[in-house]
Amino acid sequence: MLEIDISSPEPVYLQIISQIGAAISEKQVVPHDKLPSIRQLASDLEVNPNTVAKAYQILEEFDVIKTKGRAGSIVQINAQEAFNNWLTKSTKVELNKVWQNLKAMCPNNKTSLQIWKSAIKEL
Repeated sequence: MLEIDISSPEPVYLQIISQIGAAISEKQVVPHDKLPSIRQLASDLEVNPNTVAKAYQILEEFDVIKTKGRAGSIVQINAQEAFNNWLTKSTKVELNKVWQNLKAMCPNNKTSLQIWKSAIKEL
């Protein structure tokens, strides 16, 4: 189901989150589907179980999945909306980092804003 690219600059736990989110979006997994256990997925992906646990913890915090102890983790009914909420929050965090870096490099607020708008427009 998931594949990890160890050469990617994206952390492994984020690759897991984004691929589970993509599987939800593409209806490869649907509400009430059971996900592999942390140990099983870590073994399949050849990664540290703590990495998978971190990804599952974040997905659970945003109500994408529900972990039921030894019974494992299942996809929540509102998983797509919940995943979109996580994406929105993550995007805001990353954009804020870029904005703060821009302001640090260009302290003139008017110029910073012009550069920001120009960059966003080009995207």
